[in-house]
Amino acid sequence: MPVQKAIQETGYRRVSSRRSVLVQILQFGLAMAVVLYLIFRGDIAWEPLRASLGEWQYILPAFLILAATPLGQFWRWQSLLRSGGLFLPNREVFSYLMVAKFFNMAFPSYVSGDILRGFYVFRRTAAEGEGDTGTAGGKWKAGPPRVVASIVFDRVAGLLPLFVLSLIGLLGALWHPLPARLILAVGMVAGTGVAVTLLSFLLAYRLPQPPAVLLRLSRRMH
Repeated sequence: MPVQKAIQETGYRRVSSRRSVLVQILQFGLAMAVVLYLIFRGDIAWEPLRASLGEWQYILPAFLILAATPLGQFWRWQSLLRSGGLFLPNREVFSYLMVAKFFNMAFPSYVSGDILRGFYVFRRTAAEGEGDTGTAGGKWKAGPPRVVASIVFDRVAGLLPLFVLSLIGLLGALWHPLPARLILAVGMVAGTGVAVTLLSFLLAYRLPQPPAVLLRLSRRMH
């Protein structure tokens, strides 16, 4: 019986491995089909892309920065997930993030990727019943609030560098005159964005529960 059981488990692993490889091939084929469709439709300009490959002194640093960006996003989202008690392997979280980024770029809705990665994480943690190692190994099943909170704060944290860069860009007015209305508008929007973002993280860190006004608002938008 143990030998028969071992043979069955080996056969199951082989079938599962083949199925995984087939799924990956289908996913890669779908991704290539979408990219070719975008090139054919004109959303991706092929000629400038081909011409830019000759400027390797600019392409290489840009490619390295572009390749490092998803790693930073992965670290940020994984930190938020773990702070909320969602402990998933790094490989899975990075996979969910890259699938979400692909959907955000390839399809019209920019939130489609967020919905997809939230669905993946919720399904994974709810089905497996991941143990929360921070609570003496207790078992729990993740609810939507934990998953949604990680994505919302990930989005908020992603906006912070944009606001900071906008404020840094205003320093260009010291050397190149800029319209006063532009400086005022950008300064107010970027400054408010930085203040609201930092205040949101401070409240989330200090308060055990959200403010009552946010709870009432969330109930209305449930």
